[in-house]
Amino acid sequence: MEGMAAMTVCVHCPPVEAHQVVMTHCPDCERRTAALVRGYAWYAPLVTCLACGCQWSEGERLRTGRLRERIRRAADAIAWWMAQQAPAGDG
Repeated sequence: MEGMAAMTVCVHCPPVEAHQVVMTHCPDCERRTAALVRGYAWYAPLVTCLACGCQWSEGERLRTGRLRERIRRAADAIAWWMAQQAPAGDG
């Protein structure tokens, strides 16, 4: 792209310090569901409903988005959780 300045994008995402699956009330499902809770240094925990993909932190909904995006977020959260539970390997 001639004539355009180069741009550097930095995205800060601290490593997950703690994670667990809990049963909680989802504001979108309006019922009790399983949710993945990820704790980060310096930030409030991020909660992802494993049924609908709704995310919230400190009681405030984040990125509700379209249904397709929410289903992908739920699938990503489940895949992330399963990867954390996998055995460490032969080393």
